[in-house]
Amino acid sequence: MTGAAQSALTLQMRPARAEDFAAVVRLVQDPLECFYVHPSGHYPWCVEQLQQLALSRSQLSVVEQAQQVVGFANLYRIVPQESAFIGNLIIGREARGQGAGRALVDYMTEQAVARYRVREVRLSVFSENTPALLLYARMQFIPYALEERSDWRGQSVILIHMKKSIHAG
Repeated sequence: MTGAAQSALTLQMRPARAEDFAAVVRLVQDPLECFYVHPSGHYPWCVEQLQQLALSRSQLSVVEQAQQVVGFANLYRIVPQESAFIGNLIIGREARGQGAGRALVDYMTEQAVARYRVREVRLSVFSENTPALLLYARMQFIPYALEERSDWRGQSVILIHMKKSIHAG
């Protein structure tokens, strides 16, 4: 069994609890990661920012590896029977490349389908975030819109909106 396959076996997805928030914000290691995860937030990302964000999000979830929180995501802009966005997705640096991102996107997709019966899952990713773009493309997410944004330094960047159709059955 490969190291990645072995690591994937130890991943546990579950709803996030308030006591997880400190571990979640520690996953954000620098201003760029903070911008990718929560563009309207500021670095250092803190529990108070996450608590505020949680008020407008649904299905806050974490991924654990060896009983440590290594990832986080949620759902937002939910239109039952139509679509939902996966948002604020982050995988800690030590868990990247081991299947945690794919597993968390799959879990969030399952949550959106099971709870809201959506036919489409969406997400947004900044054009500079190549590892995330590659992952989402491999998972059959396709771009459908581009949006110009300003990053934390005031520089123009592109936010790519992607979607994946969910086939019933």
